[in-house]
Amino acid sequence: MTRNMEKYILFDNDGVIANTWDLFLRFQMQYLNKTRDEVLDVISGFCNKASFDKEKEKPGHNDFLINLYKAMYEFNGNSYVVPTFSKVTEIIKSAPSEIHMGIISTGSKPFIRATLRDILHKFDLIQALEDGLSKQEKAARQCKKWGVNPSEVKFVTDILADYWEMRSYLNPDNIHVVGWGKFQPVEEIAAVVPERQILRQFSDLQNLLYN
Repeated sequence: MTRNMEKYILFDNDGVIANTWDLFLRFQMQYLNKTRDEVLDVISGFCNKASFDKEKEKPGHNDFLINLYKAMYEFNGNSYVVPTFSKVTEIIKSAPSEIHMGIISTGSKPFIRATLRDILHKFDLIQALEDGLSKQEKAARQCKKWGVNPSEVKFVTDILADYWEMRSYLNPDNIHVVGWGKFQPVEEIAAVVPERQILRQFSDLQNLLYN
């Protein structure tokens, strides 16, 4: 297969490949001692562009998140393994070598490596919270490793914060948001993201990779 027939795709993990919604919700209710509605407000703020940018600027925020994931490990029965969307992992696992993939996540690397252990070999690089980089910086590192222009790369996420952040680095038309992650209601996604860039069903991801 020639170079111009190859594809380069970056994935977020939580809400795209890993089905972490239920664990995250239960953990936040206990860890933050909040009601379900209060936790939903916190999550909504994280998914919102302005709140997301504000949080990133807080000193020590990265250390806070690392400690948060350590506590989540204990909450999860001292396990880094969380459920995945099985259809998504099947699609990724069957992808040919001409489809180059990487992960850029704000999740914790031990969780990602344990949860995606059966498909880790499909990703050229896994970047996570512990790398201490923004998603744009992680994307730039991956593009350099691939030796491609950012305009050639597609990105699959589940929240609008990522969509807004990556628009100034990647081709905005190549940023796709899934509707199955639960962290951001699909109605909110549809109010911002063009329909052609919303992956509402797992088959839409299949089409993105192969068409």
